[in-house]
Amino acid sequence: MNAPIKAFPNPHIRDGEGMTLRQYYATALMPSCIEMMNEAESYDLRDAVHMAFAYADCMIKYEEEGK
Repeated sequence: MNAPIKAFPNPHIRDGEGMTLRQYYATALMPSCIEMMNEAESYDLRDAVHMAFAYADCMIKYEEEGK
């Protein structure tokens, strides 16, 4: 993937602080991923985090490909 895209860019701030689009997507996906882990009887939160970032990466790749 290319350089991190900011979820909420602020043209007045140049230091790059803030959440990346990848982090934003993963955060939005976490509740669903936790629910899926609970349904699968896997209670390791790291599994849900890994899944959320995998989905986020897929979403960004899809956007980059222009589909």
